[in-house]
Amino acid sequence: LTGDYFGQAPPGPQPELFAPGLITTGITTRDLAMMPAGDEIYFCWASGRYRFAAILVTRREAGRWTEPQVASFSSDPRWMNLEPAISPDGQRFFFLSNRPATEAEEDAQGGNQDIWVMDRVGDGWSDPVNLGPPVNTAAAEFFPSVTRDGTLYFCRAEEGTRIHHIYRSRFVD
Repeated sequence: LTGDYFGQAPPGPQPELFAPGLITTGITTRDLAMMPAGDEIYFCWASGRYRFAAILVTRREAGRWTEPQVASFSSDPRWMNLEPAISPDGQRFFFLSNRPATEAEEDAQGGNQDIWVMDRVGDGWSDPVNLGPPVNTAAAEFFPSVTRDGTLYFCRAEEGTRIHHIYRSRFVD
């Protein structure tokens, strides 16, 4: 597929499947994030009950979109990776993962649902880093979104309930 919209007309007022056959394939597809230049798109595929959840990437090369591939940082099938969010300047990539943040969590077969971040390095990304406190806690954090000034908005599940709140954390020093 070619062009800014995968051969589709630009978005209008009526919802349409996005890039059918390439991104929208019948597998649970969610959480799309695009680089500011519009030449790299990250999105998630998940199997039933999220036993497998990975972030995929497609790139526009020579005017054509590549076949989606599981992003290198999302390739370990033991861990759920979802909800990519790219900073407006394209230099930081946030996402949710239950990968272990510590050796103790790895020994326990996984970690909590936390927000992770990577920095842009050339055409790729640095190794993922768990944001840690005060963003990540013993509760589940998810749905990151970042503003131009580096403020991170995210959701947190209140432990032991089905209540979720939206939080913000300002990037200072």
